[in-house]
Amino acid sequence: MPTSHQHPTGPTRLNDLQLHMLRVFERKLTKKQEAELKKLVADYFAQLVDEQVDELLATGQVNLDELERVGEESDRSKLKRRPRAA
Repeated sequence: MPTSHQHPTGPTRLNDLQLHMLRVFERKLTKKQEAELKKLVADYFAQLVDEQVDELLATGQVNLDELERVGEESDRSKLKRRPRAA
């Protein structure tokens, strides 16, 4: 199994987690399983972003007005916002 690929800045090596994930998912998955796993990973990273933003707000490094301004300038602001996890 190759452990590197060509990246615009040069070849990169897969880390231990990436290699582990490739081994875990060697078996064939259904389209439904693929979609569920993609959503699971996306939700995980979205939660991390939420936590980081909450930390920035709590420490005063950024305020809601600044976040709104950035959101309005971003193409992503056109996407449907999902409800925050409790």
